[in-house]
Amino acid sequence: MKKNVLQITVLFSAAALLFGCHSDPNENANKMYVEISQSLQKIQENKGSFTAEYEAYKQAKIKLNTLLADYPSSAVAVTLLSGQTKIFGLTLNQFQEKEKSMKLLADAEQSPLDAALAIVETIDKTSYHISPLLTEIAITYAEAGDKETANSLTSRSIETAKSINDSDEKANVLTEIANEYAESGQKDQAESLLSESLTIVNNANLDPSRRLGRIAIGYAKIRQCGQADKLSKMIGDIGWMKGIAGECAKARQFAHAINIAKAIKVTGAQAAALTEIGIAYAESGGKREAAQLFFQILEMIKSIENSGWKAELVAKVADGYAKIEKQGKAESLLSEAAIAADTIKGTGNNFLFAFSGKLAAMAVIYEKNNKKDEAEKMLSKAVDIANTISNDPNFMKEQALLHIVRSWAEAGRSEKVIEIAKTIKEDWWRSQSFFAIIDDIAKKEKFNQSIALAEQIEDLSWKAKALNNIEKAYIRARKQPSDADKAILREIVHSVIEVSPLFEQATQ
Repeated sequence: MKKNVLQITVLFSAAALLFGCHSDPNENANKMYVEISQSLQKIQENKGSFTAEYEAYKQAKIKLNTLLADYPSSAVAVTLLSGQTKIFGLTLNQFQEKEKSMKLLADAEQSPLDAALAIVETIDKTSYHISPLLTEIAITYAEAGDKETANSLTSRSIETAKSINDSDEKANVLTEIANEYAESGQKDQAESLLSESLTIVNNANLDPSRRLGRIAIGYAKIRQCGQADKLSKMIGDIGWMKGIAGECAKARQFAHAINIAKAIKVTGAQAAALTEIGIAYAESGGKREAAQLFFQILEMIKSIENSGWKAELVAKVADGYAKIEKQGKAESLLSEAAIAADTIKGTGNNFLFAFSGKLAAMAVIYEKNNKKDEAEKMLSKAVDIANTISNDPNFMKEQALLHIVRSWAEAGRSEKVIEIAKTIKEDWWRSQSFFAIIDDIAKKEKFNQSIALAEQIEDLSWKAKALNNIEKAYIRARKQPSDADKAILREIVHSVIEVSPLFEQATQ
């Protein structure tokens, strides 16, 4: 800072020598230039508010324009226009071009959405995360009514994605963007990008199980389950087929969902997929169809030897029966599932990871069905099992704990798992855990708690995604951030962006 003050002092002295003293006819222009520099210097020395810096910038810009308009032939005006005289190391054009970035930072102190965009702007532009992030944020700007920013970000997102040279990554990024559009109900945009991504995968002979799975999920989200069904047969991967069937069930495309599920050759996985379809039937009012599926699934479960599969499936079917108001059957099956869970045995990290996940999923079901003691015991056991994972180069412990947090957060029970999320040591997985919790509590309008938790997210991509989702919650609640919320936002923005774009040149 001392160096900066010395530089500015030298600059003022040089200006006086260059432009003359009080008897000089350029006195007013020189005086205005010095006033502009001094006002900006004062703001730099008292940094702490991008909003204040932006206000000072706007006032400086007005004075500069006045100087250039009123004293166009003055020495200072001529050298400003030529680039010889600078403002904090910036030419006049560079100074004027800072307005957009200055305004964004000022707005970022007031709005989670602008904060999300400001953070994304700091991420390496070559990162493959950029395009999907920009799309998410663009969709939220559109929802907020700012079509101009939304259109600008959308164009940037697509251009960035299409500039990727690696076919595999390009297909993946385009599919991610398509899925964002699909989830926001923008079918045409999603369909166009899915088609383009599919063409890339086919022409480049990429791994179908990995890429076609994501594309098929996208088609299911826009209710084109005929295409999703067709692609699922080309994949053959059990996990992806189960996921595609589930998405088709959510889209109420039950015939396709059942067709995809029944093509799964592993009994446990097929039963799991059919259970998701049965629950979707129940939630859409199809009680008779749901009951028929649950009966079939219980028959299938009898042939399953894996006690982990059996316990989880019985619990999920019990949850399904509760949804169609067959509480007696649900109670009986929940008791059966708890007994089956106690018989699960095995060793090794893969077993521990799977067992922990199944117990966490079961615990949610017991919690939702008002069996809170059993739920607490299962949740505690799931965490204990996850924490026994050792010699873990693949971060299976972190992933297991994330799965526990995410399953409870998605069920709207985040308050039970916040402390568990904080125990996750690796930033990447802990960031995702906090994101899942924020997604739940923001929808409950716990805005201050949401923003405070977003401040703790280390990974910038997940921090931006969390802030974007908080903004969505504000929009849907028709509310604005409180002063307390804005205070945390300021801390978030300043922790990521330490120097205003106006002063970057001066600090180098």
